[in-house]
Amino acid sequence: MTGDLHYLEQLYAGQIEAAALREYLNTEGSLWIDRVNVDNAELQRARLGGIGLIRNSLYPGHVLSWKFQAPASDQSVAVAVSEATPGHIKLIAYNLDQTPVKALMTGWEIDPGQWEMAQDSATRTIDFERGRDVEVTFAPRTTTTIELKLVTKGVPYLSRPDLGIDPEDVRVEG
Repeated sequence: MTGDLHYLEQLYAGQIEAAALREYLNTEGSLWIDRVNVDNAELQRARLGGIGLIRNSLYPGHVLSWKFQAPASDQSVAVAVSEATPGHIKLIAYNLDQTPVKALMTGWEIDPGQWEMAQDSATRTIDFERGRDVEVTFAPRTTTTIELKLVTKGVPYLSRPDLGIDPEDVRVEG
């Protein structure tokens, strides 16, 4: 939250050390054959603005997800989300590649509506909500800051029609 990324450096170094100490338990010495536990909650929180998927968690809590356009990958851009609320998101990113990286940033645990998106010095208004993609381009070897603010609330998710289909909703003839 301070913007000082050295805290993440220390956190990740500690997680790497803990994973190395538990390597035997997670491989040859494991009581279970169906899983390996490497703590990644803090990595998700930093890159996605919350935890998207973790064992025994029933509901995701992240505000963003990313899809990077090939040849780029999830290792092409370093992302740190410093603020993640349903109406305000701030992040800083650095493109590690020598070429621009295009990505789709998808909203998740956010309020629907019109959002103001400031990327570096440019500002635009976008429709943003759960499951909606916004295209973002990261310049090569450059730090990018993005801030999103909910300007006008849209129709709340709970007020929308349920799109579930029941067998009684379908009639087959012929």
